[in-house]
Amino acid sequence: MRKILIALVLFFGFQASATHLISGNFTYEFVSQSGNQRTYKINLYLFRDVTGVNLPSTATIYYKKTNQSTISTLSLTQASVTTPTNTCNSTINYAVHKYSANVTLNAASVYDFAYSTCCRPMTATNLSNPSSQSIYLTTRIVTSRPAGRQYNNSVEFDNRIMAAPLNTPSSFVLNYPDTDGDSLSYQITNVKGGSANFLTPSNIAYAPGYSNAAPLGTNGSLIIDPVSGTMVAQSSVQQTAVVSIKVTEWDKDTTGTFKFMGITEKEFIFNFHNNASSNLANATVDSASANFLSDTIHVSTSHPIYPNSANFDSVQVRLTDPTGASAYVLSAQPTDNSFKNFRLLSSALLTPGTWSLVFDYNVDSVSFMGACNRALVDSTTFTVDAPIIQIAAPADSIYGNDTITYTLQHSGYVDSVQWMVSNGSIEMAYGIDSVQIAWGVSGNGPGELSAIAWTYGMSDTASISVTVYGIGIDENELSVAVYPNPATDILHVQGGVPLDYEITDYVGRTLLAGPVIDHKVSITALRPGQYVLKLTDGQKSAIVKFAVH
Repeated sequence: MRKILIALVLFFGFQASATHLISGNFTYEFVSQSGNQRTYKINLYLFRDVTGVNLPSTATIYYKKTNQSTISTLSLTQASVTTPTNTCNSTINYAVHKYSANVTLNAASVYDFAYSTCCRPMTATNLSNPSSQSIYLTTRIVTSRPAGRQYNNSVEFDNRIMAAPLNTPSSFVLNYPDTDGDSLSYQITNVKGGSANFLTPSNIAYAPGYSNAAPLGTNGSLIIDPVSGTMVAQSSVQQTAVVSIKVTEWDKDTTGTFKFMGITEKEFIFNFHNNASSNLANATVDSASANFLSDTIHVSTSHPIYPNSANFDSVQVRLTDPTGASAYVLSAQPTDNSFKNFRLLSSALLTPGTWSLVFDYNVDSVSFMGACNRALVDSTTFTVDAPIIQIAAPADSIYGNDTITYTLQHSGYVDSVQWMVSNGSIEMAYGIDSVQIAWGVSGNGPGELSAIAWTYGMSDTASISVTVYGIGIDENELSVAVYPNPATDILHVQGGVPLDYEITDYVGRTLLAGPVIDHKVSITALRPGQYVLKLTDGQKSAIVKFAVH
């Protein structure tokens, strides 16, 4: 009887200390190289239910070359313990223990690393008799490639539990960074048990109704995009399920052929519960902005919104113009890793005024999810200002054949600009926005410059008017002098030959004409203002601008 009691105490004591390790994974970092050796830092992450006993300060792992039988051990030291904030009302509170140590390996070799311990939590819904099943974590390292990269770093995983409400398709974006820029592939794999001492993993049996192909059972579903790693999961019952994801790294060698660089199997905990509402997301649209004629809407949200695809239907994202008409959203793309800033592409925003943008949720489509994978239902408005289009005009009075550069000022995107001019010629164009105009090709009088800006098949026009006043005083052919200027009643003209004169206003109308008598021209009939005096001897002429006070 005493032996049986001792055995029971030992058994239940072991269970109390062993059933609180819920998941984990490896990562590794390249440290240095020397000749034919590579040094790597090995990291082991163990996820512990905080209701259980603490973990020791060290952990032992086992490793060997894949083509050899010799097994070595490596003692890892606990580097940190963190307790992630339970932001999604998960039924699990956990701590993450990180263990690390350096190891020196041969170059151009493949190594397997493993850690195992007993036992799994009794709350693991999808495993058969989980409290008697061991946990087995593994990673495979390619230390270097003779015809490729001489080192490798693993994917960096995050430490979240996949918590979600019931009856809600939930999108989980892994989006794990890879320091080396490797291509990654993702695959659901069988949860492992076995002995790390001999590096002999075995597939753990699933509970009835569950399998490797259906790790969330008949009351749930889980799919994963093998390229992006995005997982979409849902469950109609409360459950805590263990799911293992194999992440494989690929890199091209010097011949351009993809070679695998490493494999890590990470265990995830999916925690479905009824503590979170599935009606309204915590994420709200903080702001949206766009320009007239643009096809881009910039959106900022208060919490991450994880897209399951680059393309969205009119139910998930709805856009309404100021007239109430619907505008189609072509795609939505996150512009940073926070998944809080997005670039929505639509048709051109052709109507100035207040637009409405709605992020909605449809049970058949899970492209947008709010905080804690709740359905996102939020809307906002933004203003599209009327377009600004004008020609920057340095002056509206042109004297002689002056050449002047004009620039079209506009807001928003412009495909092309068509320039049109009267009483002038286009001497040179600078891109689509600027032209150089030589005025006065038709003589004195009015001129006009127009710019027609085209965007998405629509046009808007800006115009300016000018007045041309002859060839200007800087192009005299007669050698004459006229004074005073300004004048009151008499203009004095100094010249060596008999001259005739003509006085016009700035639009070219003749006001006075006749011979110059005694080198004088009477202007008493003119009102105060600006005038043009033309002098001629019958062969040559001169143009002089003057003012009357």
